[in-house]
Amino acid sequence: MLLLILIIIWFREIAIYWIACILNAVIQMPSVKIYTAPLCPHSKRLKEFLSSLGLEYDETCVLDDPSYFDDLQERSEQRAVPVTIIDDKIFVGFNSRVERRIKRMLRS
Repeated sequence: MLLLILIIIWFREIAIYWIACILNAVIQMPSVKIYTAPLCPHSKRLKEFLSSLGLEYDETCVLDDPSYFDDLQERSEQRAVPVTIIDDKIFVGFNSRVERRIKRMLRS
């Protein structure tokens, strides 16, 4: 009887593992990179917004290294923050319009 219970538990664990693998493959989280500055209120609101959506992001503070500004300008043709890059789409600044555009892009 104990052996039967152990076998059932083992099969259950394997089933949970495979379901998690399948869901992870089907539901891919987008790649999110943001360029921010520490005292920028728009950068702070952007990070709060992305966190509220449950998105993980790679943050680059442009004041940490002058080369980050060059990288920012090369990617977005901007030298202002915040800039959000989700997959290959670029969003400059953060306001209600950008918020709606990001939500719409994530839904599609």
